[in-house]
Amino acid sequence: MNDALHTAALRKDYGPLHALDGIDLTVPEGAFLLLVGRNGAGKTTLLRALAGLVRAHGTLLVLGEDPRRRPGRPNPRLVYRSERSTLPARFRVRDVLDLYTRIHPRFDRARAEQHLKQAGVTALDLRLGPLSQGTLARIEAALLLAVDAELVLLDEPLAGLDPVYRDLFWREFLVTYAEGRTVVVVTHRPEDVAGLFTHLAVLDSGRLVAFEEADRLRCRYRSVLVPPERAAEARALQPLAVRPHWGRDAFLFRDLPEETLARLGEGVPTEFPDVVRALLSSPSPTGVLP
Repeated sequence: MNDALHTAALRKDYGPLHALDGIDLTVPEGAFLLLVGRNGAGKTTLLRALAGLVRAHGTLLVLGEDPRRRPGRPNPRLVYRSERSTLPARFRVRDVLDLYTRIHPRFDRARAEQHLKQAGVTALDLRLGPLSQGTLARIEAALLLAVDAELVLLDEPLAGLDPVYRDLFWREFLVTYAEGRTVVVVTHRPEDVAGLFTHLAVLDSGRLVAFEEADRLRCRYRSVLVPPERAAEARALQPLAVRPHWGRDAFLFRDLPEETLARLGEGVPTEFPDVVRALLSSPSPTGVLP
């Protein structure tokens, strides 16, 4: 399997601020990478560097090419969706379709119009300026799903969307779009993709502090429903998180032996957001999960 993304010692500074501080990352083709971190961790800067919109220093290969060698020219093999809408307010929906048709050789206009109808946007003469953030997000999602890209970079792709359309987007994305593509998603709602991602990366202050395959992650992090009489024993084992669960507490542990977990109590499904919060609260400087 080839690598879709490869960086080594990737750096981007804004004056004294190290937005990217030596990122070493390799993502195989066909992976679904979930990229998480606190605000200001460097997630958007990394996505923009991969998309060729930010010039960083170090080794950077995207689909086998260095995006810095094509300044000002978008890569037709990838699509990038930023958190904020970049569509001109003076445009009508029809103008946006015309623009994408001209600038992206892999854009399917008929498919875009079909997704717009599914999103409830049927009037192509609508001007973008007066539209709500949610409607603009639906339009951008429809455009995204109409680009036949090998690499999909999504920065908070569903910001502004209501829960119903958010679920509709992921269903459409997975059923008809994502297979065979490499996907990188930045989101503050990791629960949206909890069962979808194949790899997890955690950024903190511009550094990659954790990178792991999802299957190994699920094996290492386990939750146990502990009865009150064993709570003190469980706390002595330094749980990563404790959350209420039907009158008792569910303890999240990492790398505990199976016999220890069984002695403490009944195993319950691990809440993925708890794992993410644990990683963000105790990052490791080694570039691998602690």
